[in-house]
Amino acid sequence: MDASADRAAGIQAGLKGFAAGPAPHVGMSKKPVQRTFCSALCGLPTMNALSSLSLFSLLSAAAVQAAAPPSEALKFFETKVRPLLVEHCQDCHGPTKHKGGLRVDNLPYLIRGGEQGPAVVPHKPEQSLLIKAIRYADPDMEMPPDGKMSDEDIATLTQWIAMGAPWPEAEVAGAKLGRKPGEITDADRQ
Repeated sequence: MDASADRAAGIQAGLKGFAAGPAPHVGMSKKPVQRTFCSALCGLPTMNALSSLSLFSLLSAAAVQAAAPPSEALKFFETKVRPLLVEHCQDCHGPTKHKGGLRVDNLPYLIRGGEQGPAVVPHKPEQSLLIKAIRYADPDMEMPPDGKMSDEDIATLTQWIAMGAPWPEAEVAGAKLGRKPGEITDADRQ
């Protein structure tokens, strides 16, 4: 039986629970091992169905956590971060005006960024152009232009990005990402 047929058989058997079958692999003996639905999909042997169930549970929990930020993170965003973005950024980078092609009124717009690139890289404040701009680290990109934000405000935005830049899920889902001005797609090239 070839590898793809073995994988397909493992998946079918995995739907019923688990199946025993040969699973040759590098660095381990070629004894038959139990294959589960998860191991059939990944092509990796496991010792029992319980370990795959545990892995599935962990991955599911991580996906849910990534999809819905914790309530304390959202409270931090709503009470500390959003007011800063509205006060210092939204006049020039809001829903009606997009200087430099940048909008700051929704997370997908911040991640996509403007003419200079992504404004926010979740979990990586040092790679986020927003932090570079508000720290006045580059004389050609100092934001807001009317004066540097307080160290406390800069720390708040830095912490928010380090937290993964939590934003209310419903707003993120409602973002309408059109093309950036001047952006050429593969369809345009054909």
